[in-house]
Amino acid sequence: MKITKERKAERESLVYSLFFVKKMKIKDIAKLLKIHRNTVSKYIKKHLT
Repeated sequence: MKITKERKAERESLVYSLFFVKKMKIKDIAKLLKIHRNTVSKYIKKHLT
C-alpha cells in the first residue's frame, strides 16, 4: 500500500499534535497509529528543526 504525500503529511501533523499537545509517549503514538517508533521519532525530529 503506497502512502500518498497528503496522507503522510496528515499523519505527521497528527503525530506532532499527539506528542506536543497531548504529551503522549512515542511508543504509545506508534501503537495508536500502527507505525514504527523510529518513524514517529523521525517525524518529531523533523518538526523540531
